[in-house]
Amino acid sequence: MKRHNGWENYLKSGCEQRGNTVHAEPLFDGPNGALKPDLVVYGRDQIAVIDVQVVNDQFPLKVGHGNKVSKYSVLKDKLKGLPTREPVFTSLTMNWRGAVCGASAEELLGLGLISRRDLKVLSVRCLEFGIEGWRVHRKMTSFSGRVMYDPG
Repeated sequence: MKRHNGWENYLKSGCEQRGNTVHAEPLFDGPNGALKPDLVVYGRDQIAVIDVQVVNDQFPLKVGHGNKVSKYSVLKDKLKGLPTREPVFTSLTMNWRGAVCGASAEELLGLGLISRRDLKVLSVRCLEFGIEGWRVHRKMTSFSGRVMYDPG
């Protein structure tokens, strides 16, 4: 959760620095209940709905990205009346080792919401949070006393 929120905050501040208005975790009524994307970015002539996610190695990055896009695409009609082009639905999808989904990166770069440097920073932050998690887990599960061997 901490890693996810760190990425979300980094992406939000970067979008705001580029002159966009950003709403974090707005609540929308969807066809099957409430939907809460991580960010809705309002630019001069575009709206981008972005959801941030961390996936494990057994789950292909492209599939995770596609799932998020289709999940939030149902909001198209709710955002259509605003004076912009068609809304864009995308995600920031990374795995726990800092690898970024190619489709995710291309869309965010193409929209001008993120830079290549930002992608590198996010990857490094991902690894830092992974190391922090490993350290916490190690402290909770390791034995720090002397082990005595009794052959007998």
